[in-house]
Amino acid sequence: MQLTWATDTTDIEQFKLYYATSSDMTNKIWHQECDGATEQPAGTGIYTMKCTNIPIAVFPAYIQMAMKVKNQSDEITSNIQKISSYPIPPNIINITIQ
Repeated sequence: MQLTWATDTTDIEQFKLYYATSSDMTNKIWHQECDGATEQPAGTGIYTMKCTNIPIAVFPAYIQMAMKVKNQSDEITSNIQKISSYPIPPNIINITIQ
């Protein structure tokens, strides 16, 4: 699954993907099989991150991006995306950062 978003990434030290079976993400799990976020193409402000082997077994499922800001404990999160069925669509899922 490839995720893309456009946002100011100043002072961001880590990008994360969470998945859950509840739409409110109360049972979210941090999925750590993701590559680092990269700006593509360079200078556009559009970022992409590829995640593999997401062990979702129950559908619908939900995903959410999070960014960890340097020197802060809080995360900035994205809107929650619904994944309706398996196989998870291989297309790009656009994420809006809140």
